[in-house]
Amino acid sequence: MKDNNVEAEHLGGGVVVFRSALDLDWKYILEFAKNSINKEKNEMYKPAVNPETGKECYINKSGYFFGKDSIENMPGRGSSIHSYADEKFKQIFDFIEEAKDGYLLKYFELFPLAAKCVWWKVKGHIVQYKEGVYLGLHSDVSADYVYDVWTPVDQLATRNTVSTVFYLNDCVDLQSEIDETNFSGGHHYFNYLDINFQPQKGDILFFPSNYMAAHEVKPVSSRRKILLFRMV
Repeated sequence: MKDNNVEAEHLGGGVVVFRSALDLDWKYILEFAKNSINKEKNEMYKPAVNPETGKECYINKSGYFFGKDSIENMPGRGSSIHSYADEKFKQIFDFIEEAKDGYLLKYFELFPLAAKCVWWKVKGHIVQYKEGVYLGLHSDVSADYVYDVWTPVDQLATRNTVSTVFYLNDCVDLQSEIDETNFSGGHHYFNYLDINFQPQKGDILFFPSNYMAAHEVKPVSSRRKILLFRMV
């Protein structure tokens, strides 16, 4: 495990990467991540048949129906890992959180005024992109707010200043390089800044949560891309 000695690489527009910042038990983490994603999906959604269309679908805990493809083709999330993880993962996760805080301070050295905008942080959660899955263009403070229209109290996106992504496996270019631990495709593309980031395991990426760093995740072409994501 490393100790915040990796130098910042500014890609432009406030997008900064610390390459190979952490070295962890990747095999264990990947296995835990995949199991967590499946656990939360199975708890949140149950296979069903839509009574109006007769088509296979999923129904969530609130009784809402979702198209089968929409659930199968969306990024999987492990948002409650803090509540059920075993002791080994909790120790690793705590180390990752502390390390990211250390690198966040290095990010603030580059952009001191960003620190004045931060007053909270949320713990990270696992995100998984299976083969063919992508995420369209968005910013991390996009709350779709409309004046004089009621907004849910949990619309926390309005508070985000800096987004952080920690990558748990490698992105490779060649199909011949694909194995059980890596993936191809799935680049993190910042549209307005024209930055195409190809991640490697252990990379920590910081970027503004606002519209200037609006981004998308390109379709994963092979295997699974797995990462930890959080915002401050």
